[in-house]
Amino acid sequence: AIVPLAVVSLVDAKYGRVMKTRLSDYEGRFNFLPPEGEYKVMVNKEGYATQITPEFKVKEKAEIVNREIIVNKKL
Repeated sequence: AIVPLAVVSLVDAKYGRVMKTRLSDYEGRFNFLPPEGEYKVMVNKEGYATQITPEFKVKEKAEIVNREIIVNKKL
């Protein structure tokens, strides 16, 4: 589901600390421009289950991180 205004966090995969946090736009889009490293993306929105992506690598400093993440409503 497209989830507008969800809290999207870029998480350092090695240490588990949140590096940056943004709100998705009204179309559910977001992006980060992190330094090289290994990360996960976590999405939170009230009424939805928290989603965390598998770990991925950013190999270049100017690489934009924007993933499609499926978020499901809580039952």
